[in-house]
Amino acid sequence: MEYLLGFFSTLLVSLTTTSIFEASEINHLQEIQITADFSLIHQQNNSTTRIPAQLSYKDSLGKNIILPIHIRARGFSRKQRCQQMKPLRIYLGENKDFLFSKYKKLKLVSHCGDSRFGNPKDPSELNQPVLREYLTYQLAQIVSPMNYRAHLLKVTYQDTSQNSEQSGYAFLIEPRWHLQNRIKKEHRFSLKKWREDPPLVDMSDVEPENLMNFYIFQHLIGNKDWRLPNKYDVNGMNLHVYRSKKNEWLYLLPYDFDLSNFVAPEINKKPVPCLPVSRNVFIKYLKEKSELKKQFLRKIENFEYLNDQSRKRLHSFIKDRFYEIDQQIQGKRPVIPLCE
Repeated sequence: MEYLLGFFSTLLVSLTTTSIFEASEINHLQEIQITADFSLIHQQNNSTTRIPAQLSYKDSLGKNIILPIHIRARGFSRKQRCQQMKPLRIYLGENKDFLFSKYKKLKLVSHCGDSRFGNPKDPSELNQPVLREYLTYQLAQIVSPMNYRAHLLKVTYQDTSQNSEQSGYAFLIEPRWHLQNRIKKEHRFSLKKWREDPPLVDMSDVEPENLMNFYIFQHLIGNKDWRLPNKYDVNGMNLHVYRSKKNEWLYLLPYDFDLSNFVAPEINKKPVPCLPVSRNVFIKYLKEKSELKKQFLRKIENFEYLNDQSRKRLHSFIKDRFYEIDQQIQGKRPVIPLCE
């Protein structure tokens, strides 16, 4: 019965979508296997050398699909601290299969195994951080569809150097070009990459609703691990800046939430940057977003891959964040400082 449900879910994806990121809400977990010499990946800290590998999975008809690919370790701090599996950049080349035919390269976020997030040798805890981070991308879509999507996977990593394997949850992050095409198709709205010299973002140039969506989402997941572009850091950190082709507004789109308190409790102690809007404007926005709490809690409750401990903590965490927002609406506690 479970196989039939998986078969028809995958078949539904193939019949109704043209992208794995359009299929991100389909209730079927795609399983893949990556075979490579992972001893070379574990040695990569600063190297960008691509390692030959093989990606395989079963299609909707149960046929085993095998793709020659290349992989390398990616990320900055995660390259250093992931003890089990580093995040990967997957180079797909000119493949013709259904699932991956649109993509030449993809970012994969692995189960990592960072000891700061719990015991990486405990199977019940090993996958929870990556599942919580995947869930943040789902919550971001509730705040605004103008955010990156993610696609959940179950991955078996076959290591040819030791004739061994390990499995874990992982997710793929929607590429920038795909997000731009999706926004144009679904919302008739064109975005282009922002490039300025010097790279200084003036907050008055950021579209007002996007700015508040950005700040409220970062607050709700407890994420302070981001930075706007500046003359010392032309790309900023953990966000992309786009410019509208229509009205010239800037848009801030966040990514990488592994150091948020939602994913990693109490690991990030940075101060919260102030939001450059008036109190009246911000309170009006918060009241208009009154349904977010129910939607967030429902998403957490329905995400079946969380263990009971994670689900309970996240449920309590989100309720506390919304309580803080209620306090700010009442003028009692400004948890999000305003640069008035």
